[in-house]
Amino acid sequence: MRIALLIFLFLILSNAPAHAREAGCRLPGLPELKALAGSSLAPKKGALQIAFTNGEEHRIYSFGTVTEKEKKAPNKKTLFEIGSVSKVFAATLLADLQSEKKFDLNSPVINYLPETIDLQSKGGKQITLFQLATHCSGLARDPDNLSKAKSKEYSRQQFHAFLQRSPLQFTPGSKFSYSNAAYSLLAEAIEYLGEKPYATMLKETVLQPLKMADTSFVLTEKQKENLAESFDKNGIALQNSASIGGATGGLKSSAEDLLRFLDAAILSKKNSRLNKDIKYCCKHSRRISNSESACLGWFRNETQHSYSKAGQIDGFSSCVAFSVEKKYAIAVLSSSLELDAGLLLSKCEELLSHKRSRPSL
Repeated sequence: MRIALLIFLFLILSNAPAHAREAGCRLPGLPELKALAGSSLAPKKGALQIAFTNGEEHRIYSFGTVTEKEKKAPNKKTLFEIGSVSKVFAATLLADLQSEKKFDLNSPVINYLPETIDLQSKGGKQITLFQLATHCSGLARDPDNLSKAKSKEYSRQQFHAFLQRSPLQFTPGSKFSYSNAAYSLLAEAIEYLGEKPYATMLKETVLQPLKMADTSFVLTEKQKENLAESFDKNGIALQNSASIGGATGGLKSSAEDLLRFLDAAILSKKNSRLNKDIKYCCKHSRRISNSESACLGWFRNETQHSYSKAGQIDGFSSCVAFSVEKKYAIAVLSSSLELDAGLLLSKCEELLSHKRSRPSL
C-alpha cells in the first residue's frame, strides 16, 4: 500500500506543470512591508517602489510621488535610473556570447578589442575578461578625466585616452577593487565580439525576448514623462552629473521590467536561454570576503545563497536580488537618497527567507 502511494505521488509530481514544480515563496503583503520598515516608507520627496516576484506572481508596492510639482503617485510605468544595476545586463550579454563559444573568459581582453585601443599591464600580467567582470582588473574606479566631461557627454575618445595614459592600480587578478571603468571596457569587448552596437545587442538578446519595453538608455518623450524626479538626502532636486553611463550605469527601467528579468533568473522554464546566461554569470566567481563572492555582474551572499546588485546615480538608488533556491526576487527602486535602498532590500530578503514556500501542487 505504501509503495503504491509513493508511486502515485511520483506520477503526480513528474506530470505537474513546470511553473508548479518551480513554485516560489509566498510574497509579503503591505502590512508586513510596513511592519518591516518600522517607519513610513514614503520619502518626503521622491518615489519608492518595492517589487517582488516568485515566478508566478508580481507584487509592486509604491510610495511617495514621481514629481514634486504634480504629486503623482508612482505606478508600473514609472521609470528610475538604475545606475550600476546596468552591469548585470552587460554580464548577461557576455554570457550569451559565451554560449556561441566566441571567447575564453580567462584570456586577455586585448584579444577582443579593436587595435586602436591600448591597454596598460602590470606585474607582467594583462587584464582578462573575467577580471573586468569581477572587479579585479587593476583599473581605477572611475577615469581620472571624467570630471572634465560636461553632463553625460563623456566620450569614447576620452575613455580611450584614460586607458592609454593611466597605469593600473595593482596587478590584474591580485585583489578586488570595484571599477566602473572596467565595465566600460567590458562593453567595448562585448561590441567587438558581437559585431553590433551594445544597445542593439541588449535589445535583441534581453529586452525584446522579455518584453522589457520600458528599459532603455535613451527615453522616448512619453517615457521621459514617466521618469521620476530625484532628490538628495536634504530633499534638493538633483540634475544629471558627469558619468561614464552606458553599460556601466546608464539604463533607465521600471519595477515591472526588472521583475521580468528576475523571473528569467529564478525560473529555468521562463526563458531558458537567458536563464542559462544568468546561471553562467553566477557560476563564475571569486571570493572577496568570508561572506561574499564577486560573480560576473552579480555579488553572491555566501550565507543566504542569494545574488544581488546595487546602483546609485544622481539621487536614484536601486537594488535587485534573487534566490534560485528559495524562488524569490526583489527590486527596490528609489528616487530619494533620504531612503537606504540597500537596507530595505536586506530587510525584504530576511522576510522572504523566513517565509515558507508555496505548496508545489
